[in-house]
Amino acid sequence: MAKALSALAKAYFKINDYSSSNIAAKKSLSISLDNSYRNIAKDNYFTLSRLAETSGNQTVALRYYKLATTIKDSIFNEKSSKQIAEMQAKYETEKKERENALLREKEQQKNIKLTENKIQIRNQHIFIVFFVIGLSILIITVYALIKNQKKLLISQKLLTKKNEEINNQSENLIITNSLLNEKTQSLEKNEKELNKTILELKKATDFKNKMFSIIGHDLRGPIGTISSIISFVMKKRLSDEKRLELLAATKDSAVATFTLLENLLTWANNERGKIAYKPEKIKLKQIANKNIDLLTETASNKNIAISSGIENDIEVFADLNTLDTIIRNLLSNAIKYTNENGKVSISAVKTSNSIEISVNDTGVGMSPKDIAKVLDPDNFFTDTGTQGEKGSGIGLQLCFEFIKLNNGTYKIISEIGKGTSFIFNLPYKK
Repeated sequence: MAKALSALAKAYFKINDYSSSNIAAKKSLSISLDNSYRNIAKDNYFTLSRLAETSGNQTVALRYYKLATTIKDSIFNEKSSKQIAEMQAKYETEKKERENALLREKEQQKNIKLTENKIQIRNQHIFIVFFVIGLSILIITVYALIKNQKKLLISQKLLTKKNEEINNQSENLIITNSLLNEKTQSLEKNEKELNKTILELKKATDFKNKMFSIIGHDLRGPIGTISSIISFVMKKRLSDEKRLELLAATKDSAVATFTLLENLLTWANNERGKIAYKPEKIKLKQIANKNIDLLTETASNKNIAISSGIENDIEVFADLNTLDTIIRNLLSNAIKYTNENGKVSISAVKTSNSIEISVNDTGVGMSPKDIAKVLDPDNFFTDTGTQGEKGSGIGLQLCFEFIKLNNGTYKIISEIGKGTSFIFNLPYKK
């Protein structure tokens, strides 16, 4: 129950249901403390610390964080002490075993020499006895062979037949063992395929849940807004100025929805392994200018100057479609978090082994905590833009995935109030 409530608290936190997350975390913490479940208690303290930090209560957040850290350090120290004691005991045991082994080895050598002497004497006696017996048997056998030659021939035939039967049984046994080995290998292969199928089903289920969450949360709102505006325009008699204002709002909402849907479909195809990766030499300036042209109107609505400082001869070795998605999303994101009359630019320089591309803005910037949330691959972190623009966080996650797909690296440099630089490197040759 403690584990389930702790996991439930984390799940509520991820979907921003902080009240339910707080209730579940405190219930789990109560059970954990009553039963000395320190690992679970530690996780609950961390969750409560994040909840307090989200609500702006830094004092409570710090207190919960210290409690969690104390439990974590205590568990670590206990494990370390236990490991040291076990290693000491193991060392002492192995030392005694080595000493005992040396003593046993010396004793065995003495026994072996005594045994060898006894065996040598016994073998000499046995040899004499067997020699006498063998000589007697040989005399009797020669006599019996001479007297019963016919019976000996019959016995030889029976013996040959018996040997053939034994050989046949050996061959059957070999065949049976071979079939058993093949069956075992088949079962192992089936088990591997079953495990692979289970992993694929789990990944598909996680993907479906994320997809439905985004569709329900981020697509329903903009589409509902468009529907409400259209219904309002159809029912009311409005001036041309008001109608144009509402149509402009409808257009912005539709563009945002289309961008989200396009990113959503791209992300879905990437998750299902449907993205075709065909790297080639690409003129970086051309693809940058193409995306600047697409976003010029969006930037103009906020009176933002958008420019490129990429030289004509700079090329990268990458997949065209995924690179196009990376640059479009980064430029769109920069415009979203830049105030009116701000600046957005893209530039590139050649380093020793790659092309370093930088998308810069003079926007609101980010704190180190927000940067960590953005870079978390399991978290679709987003915030409203400078004019209330909404997002899903899919665009940046696509950028991260596609940069890695193209054998690149990335980082974010930002300061609150001074803008953000998203920097990524791509190879310039195969």
